[in-house]
Amino acid sequence: MTTTEIDRTTDFNLPQEIETEIQNYEAHVRRFQRDEIDPLEFRLFRLQHGIYGQRQPDVHMIRVKIPYGGLNADQVDVLADIIDRYAPRRVGHLTTRQDVQMHFVPLDDTPTVMRLLASVGVTTREACGNTVRNVTSDHLSGVGPDEAFDVTPYAQAVSAHCLRLDVCQQLPRKFKPTFSASDHDLGLVPMHDIGFVARTREVDGQTQRGFKVVVGGGLGAAPHLAETLDEFLPAHEAVRITEAVLTVFNANGQRKNRNKARIKFYIKAVGIEQFRLQVQEALEQMPPATDPRFRQVSEFMHLEEQAPTTAPRLVQTANLDSPEFAEWKRTNLVPQTQAGFNAAYVTVPLGDLTVEQLHALADITREFSGAGLRISAQQALVIRWVRDQDLADFFLRLGDLGLNEPSAHQLADVMSCPGSDTCALGITSSKGLADVLRDSVIARGREDDLVERMRIKISGCPNSCGHHHMADIGFHGAAMHADGRLVPSFNVLIGGGTDIQGAAVGRIVGKVPAKRAAAAVDLMIDDYKAQRTQGEIFRHYAQRRGLPHFRSLLEPFSTPPKFTDDPLMFVDHEANKLFNLDEMGEGECAV
Repeated sequence: MTTTEIDRTTDFNLPQEIETEIQNYEAHVRRFQRDEIDPLEFRLFRLQHGIYGQRQPDVHMIRVKIPYGGLNADQVDVLADIIDRYAPRRVGHLTTRQDVQMHFVPLDDTPTVMRLLASVGVTTREACGNTVRNVTSDHLSGVGPDEAFDVTPYAQAVSAHCLRLDVCQQLPRKFKPTFSASDHDLGLVPMHDIGFVARTREVDGQTQRGFKVVVGGGLGAAPHLAETLDEFLPAHEAVRITEAVLTVFNANGQRKNRNKARIKFYIKAVGIEQFRLQVQEALEQMPPATDPRFRQVSEFMHLEEQAPTTAPRLVQTANLDSPEFAEWKRTNLVPQTQAGFNAAYVTVPLGDLTVEQLHALADITREFSGAGLRISAQQALVIRWVRDQDLADFFLRLGDLGLNEPSAHQLADVMSCPGSDTCALGITSSKGLADVLRDSVIARGREDDLVERMRIKISGCPNSCGHHHMADIGFHGAAMHADGRLVPSFNVLIGGGTDIQGAAVGRIVGKVPAKRAAAAVDLMIDDYKAQRTQGEIFRHYAQRRGLPHFRSLLEPFSTPPKFTDDPLMFVDHEANKLFNLDEMGEGECAV
């Protein structure tokens, strides 16, 4: 069934409980349109179903939850069909929570979109609002080097258990879980409400799987790194302890002050030791992890990575010996632990994919992988199980789509939230700045490995949807005053990130007009190259030099010009009028 063949009378043959849920949502939409329901009540209901308001009136962003970032080719095709028919810009956006978002969807179309998604096993339910958000995961889990074990079944078990779970329906605030398969921490554990890092230990000659469990991380206006709840939790307890943490949070979290309602504030108030005792008390009131009330990991062990059963491609048409192909292999390939296969990154500039690119990626996945693909939390795609002998053809096919750019998860792969393009809270054009910085970094040419490891991340407001706190150089939207006018600007943060060497939250070192950000980045990179020690990564360099050093570097950029000297400094990226905040509205992040 294609989207051109459906209308509101189409029978999607969905499970009855799913169809009933969507019918209930549909009824609420009709009541809202007839002014029979309080707008705030409807907004809360709408958000719980993954439908988010935009700064533009009468259209919505739909957020699709993709547990552990995993999609099969058929799901990608259906997403492309939906975006083609219902999202006027015909673009899907990959988020930093491994979701897919589509924008400018009229409210009347949202029930049909929900049914189409449900027909291929995905949902928008609890993708927004005060719920357990998408359960993210290490995008190389199952194929990556140095992993303890494949965490995918455990991430899916937690996701399935929490979906529609009573305790998760009206939490004090949103709750974000993640999993990492190794200490390389591709799941970005320290910035999550609850995070699991895979571990193993020997017990009576047997290898036991487990997790280091951390709680209370988060970004936003008050970033905080997670604290350790348990150094080694037996892996089969992951679902149970997640519900225990949620139970404590739901019972004790702040409900009066939304700005202090995340679990990180509660843990900071009572201390990790007291919180650990409360979780233990909650566990004692629960049945054992093997009880049927908990989703069992055994239900999802089929998700553990296995070699595809499809036969190898019969013809390899290309034999490339080009510098472009060599560079792409250097930056975008990870040899899998399974010999002869590769996990290939697809760089997705600004996280945006067109309908045509999505359909073609589904075809490429079928032809070259035989498995699914993964969305990374860094807005890239990963296609696994690409055979060594197919790499040249694979590279050329990506090139036909404009998607064989090197530098995935590196300096030129600038991350950004949608910003003021669609978000009511967006102050500045984060995507516009990201585009400029990408071009500026690429124009610098090939850099050394330490510089290439740097990451630039941008958010349009302080809420850190673009992870600006977890970047070597981060930006978040702001405004400056000059000559009685507003200047689009960004606060600059340095020294954030997480990897095998640890985690740190970026610190603000200044504010610069948006049109000067690229020059500021160039200066900071040049300063780092000139003064770092042997092997010193940027995060450690920033810690060694200290905030005053970077403040002095940025000082020449911080004072905006007079309007008569440079009027374009008062116009934001991708805008054609003087900057103002008139179109900002009430965001729905904290509703």
